[in-house]
Amino acid sequence: MTLLRQQVKAEGISLVIWSLTVGGLIFYSMTLWKSLMDSNAMGELMKMLETLPPAMQAMLGSADFVLTLDGWISAYAFGQWLLIPLMVYTALLATSIISREMDRRTMEFLLSLPTTRGEILLSRWGGMALSLAALQAVHLVAVVLGVLAVGETPTAGHYLLAELNLWLLLLALGTLFLLISLFIDDYGRAVGITLGTGFALYFAHIGLEGQTGAIETVRSLLPFAQFQPIDAMSGSTPGGALLYLAVMALVSLGFSLYLFQRKQIAV
Repeated sequence: MTLLRQQVKAEGISLVIWSLTVGGLIFYSMTLWKSLMDSNAMGELMKMLETLPPAMQAMLGSADFVLTLDGWISAYAFGQWLLIPLMVYTALLATSIISREMDRRTMEFLLSLPTTRGEILLSRWGGMALSLAALQAVHLVAVVLGVLAVGETPTAGHYLLAELNLWLLLLALGTLFLLISLFIDDYGRAVGITLGTGFALYFAHIGLEGQTGAIETVRSLLPFAQFQPIDAMSGSTPGGALLYLAVMALVSLGFSLYLFQRKQIAV
C-alpha cells in the first residue's frame, strides 16, 4: 500500500496537468457542436468530412454522425483522435514503473524494502490503473458539463460505459507497454520504443479501416478495434470488447510479473 501511495503521489502533478488539458479539450468540443449548429456551419463541416479518406473519417468522425449530439460525442469526446494524447500519457506512465527506476538507479532502494518483486510491480501497476481511472473521471465530468452547457440532458450511464471501455483500452495498452519496458533499462529508449509500438498499432488500426477478409480479421484483433464508443453511446454494452481488453491486460501483467521476477538487477 505504501508503494501504491508513493506511485500515485509521484505522478500527481503530471496527472493533474493531463487531466485538465484533456478535460478542457473535451468541454470545448461540446460547446463547439452548439456553435456549429447555431451558426449553420455544420453543413460546411459535413462537406469537408465527406471529402476525407476513410482512415481520416475514422479519426475525425463521419459526416452522418456529427449532426446529433450523441454522434458528436462519439466522434469527438470519445473519438479516435483522443487516443493519441491518452496513449502518450499512458506510455509515459507505464515506462516510469520500472525503466525510470532502473535509469535513476533507485530500483536498488525499492528492492531493499521488506517486500517482494511481485508486490513492487503490482503496487506500481495499481498506481497506473488508478491514475488512468482518475483521468477518465475528469473526462467524464467534462463530457457531462459540456452537455449541460449546450442545454441538453446528459445520459451519464452511456458515457460511463464508454469511459469503462476507454479505461480498459488504456490499461491494456499500459500493461503491454510495461511488459515491453522490462527489456529496456534506459528510460528515454523505453518511452520511444513503447510509443513506437503504440503508434504502429494505432495507425495499423486506422489504415486497415474498411478492409475485408483476412485483413479485417487481423484488424479486429488489435486493441484499438475493441474501443467501441458508438455501441456504448447507444446503450449497448460492448461485452466482448471489454472482456478482450481485460484479458489482454491480465495476460500482459502475468508475463510482466514473470519477467520481473527473473530480471537481472545489479545491486
